[in-house]
Amino acid sequence: MMKRARWLATGVALGAGGTLWAKRRLGDLQGRLERARVVGDVAGATRQRVQAAVGAGRAQAQRREQEIRARLEGREMTAR
Repeated sequence: MMKRARWLATGVALGAGGTLWAKRRLGDLQGRLERARVVGDVAGATRQRVQAAVGAGRAQAQRREQEIRARLEGREMTAR
């Protein structure tokens, strides 16, 4: 009878320990996923801003280059 009680106690202890371990592990995972989502959102917004700035800069550089080439060739550019 003592063997059964010992195995029962061992099973209860392992079950409780495993449950607590899993709960803690899932809590950590959830926190990491939350932080990863926030970081991903910020990175996405930053990426969009940088792409827009680079695009605007390129357009401005092309316009300025056309103006300079026009002056060198002796012709005036029309305003766009």
